[in-house]
Amino acid sequence: MSGQRGWARRLAGYAWRYPKDVVLALGSSLGGMAVMALVPLVTKVIIDDVIGDHSRDMAPWAGALLGAAVLVYALTYVRRYYGGRLALDVQHDLRTEMFETITRLDGRRQDELSTGQVVGRATSDLQLIQGLLFMLPMTIGNLLLFLVSLVIMAWLSLPLTLVALAVAPALVLIAKRSRSKQHQRQNKAVRKNDSKDAAKRRRARGLHRLIDVDPGLWGRGPAEKIESSNRTERKREDG
Repeated sequence: MSGQRGWARRLAGYAWRYPKDVVLALGSSLGGMAVMALVPLVTKVIIDDVIGDHSRDMAPWAGALLGAAVLVYALTYVRRYYGGRLALDVQHDLRTEMFETITRLDGRRQDELSTGQVVGRATSDLQLIQGLLFMLPMTIGNLLLFLVSLVIMAWLSLPLTLVALAVAPALVLIAKRSRSKQHQRQNKAVRKNDSKDAAKRRRARGLHRLIDVDPGLWGRGPAEKIESSNRTERKREDG
C-alpha cells in the first residue's frame, strides 16, 4: 500500500505542475456528471406533471433538457481538451527526465542497458500513464454520477435501486478479470518485442564481425557472406 501511495503521490506532483489543466479537467468532469445526474428529475416532472396531470407547461422543462444537453456538451469538450493536454504534458516531462537520467550514466553503464527493453518498457509505461491521466477526470466524474444517481434512484424507487445494487458484485468481478487478462497480454507483447529487438541486435553484431573479418562482404547476400567467412577461417587455420 505504501508503494501504491508513493507512485500516486509522485504522479500527482507531476500533474500539479499544471494546476489550470487539473482544475479545469476535474471541475468540468464533475460539473457535467452532476448535470447528467439531475436530468432524470426533469424527465420525471415532464412525465408526471406535464403529460400526466397537465399541471405544468412543457416549454420550460423542454428548454431545461436542451440547456442541460448543451451544458454537458460544453463541459465534456473542456474536460477532454484540458485532460488530454495535461496527460501529454506529464508524459513529456517524464520522458524528458528519463532521457536525462540515461544520459547521465557513463559509457560502461549505458552499454550494460538493453536498448530494446528500456525503450519498449518506457514507451508502454508512458502510454499507460497518459491514458490514466486522460481518463482519470472522467472516472472521478463517473463516481460522482454513481453516488448522485444512487440517491435519486432510491428517492424515485427503492426496490429498483436494490435490484441495481444486486448486479454490482458481478460487474466488479468482470472488471477485475478483464484487467488481469489485459495486463497479462500487455506484458506478453512487451516481452515479444524485447525478444525481437534482442534478435536484431545479435544479427547486427554477427554481421559486423563478418565484415571485420572480410571487408569485402559488404553488399553480398547471406550465402556469399557465410561462404566467404568459411574460406577466411580455413585460410587462417592453414596459415
